[in-house]
Amino acid sequence: MSSSLRSLRISRRQFLRQVGFLGAGAALGSSLLAMPGRSFAEYAEPIRTVAAAGRKVCLTYDDLWNEYYTFRIASFYHQRNIRIALFPVGRAITNNLERPHRNHENMYARMQAMGHEIGCHLYTHRHHRKFGLQQLIDEEMEPALAAMRQALGADFMPIGIRPPYGHITDAIQELAALYELPVIMWGVDSQDALCTVNTDCESACATTDDESAACTKEECALICIRHILERLDKYMRPGHVVLNHGIRNAYLAAPPLLRLLHRRNLQPVALSQLLAWAG
Repeated sequence: MSSSLRSLRISRRQFLRQVGFLGAGAALGSSLLAMPGRSFAEYAEPIRTVAAAGRKVCLTYDDLWNEYYTFRIASFYHQRNIRIALFPVGRAITNNLERPHRNHENMYARMQAMGHEIGCHLYTHRHHRKFGLQQLIDEEMEPALAAMRQALGADFMPIGIRPPYGHITDAIQELAALYELPVIMWGVDSQDALCTVNTDCESACATTDDESAACTKEECALICIRHILERLDKYMRPGHVVLNHGIRNAYLAAPPLLRLLHRRNLQPVALSQLLAWAG
């Protein structure tokens, strides 16, 4: 870990000087003007759960390559007055701007108008463990911000940074401090994106009469939903940030997920509300 990460009260100017970005505001545009100054450690420390939030949780959805299911997820929660946090890959935003699916034009502005909050999942979703700070800025953060601002306005700032694959490196923490954005991780992963890969649908669908019976797409989806809900019921706790993805499994799991939250007396809230309890 870098020496700057060990400092609990390093000033923003000191940090920029240490990593060689003093005066970088001109190069980074208004990116550095997001929030009032806080300590380096406050930005670099990942947020997975907020104990002070009581029986509140935040539902978050990553990647958002699939415009059809992403928009259906956003609409489903909007109709129920629930605000979720969306962490799109920057390239997915570019795709929507340049080649939107029919009826999904201006999708990000429309989802923001629903009250949903939007974070940064970088631009390419590449593995970035070996990336230094400058490479993250040039190839990931600035392109992602450019796409977001094209879709959401020149002054837009994401609510936080979520590194792809959950890989937190020194450079990611330095990036978060540089842009004055919290690192938003998760307390529980629904594993919706892994469900179809990891689930033995054929065995689950087989009957004693015909063990070779093929599992239909719908049957496999129902099995995946059951596994998602079982996992969330087992591991989800008050104050958790909950990880999902903008995919079919997550959309189909949304109604029973709300029933699960109700049964557990857990209230879904906006990420900004959860972060307010973090102090």
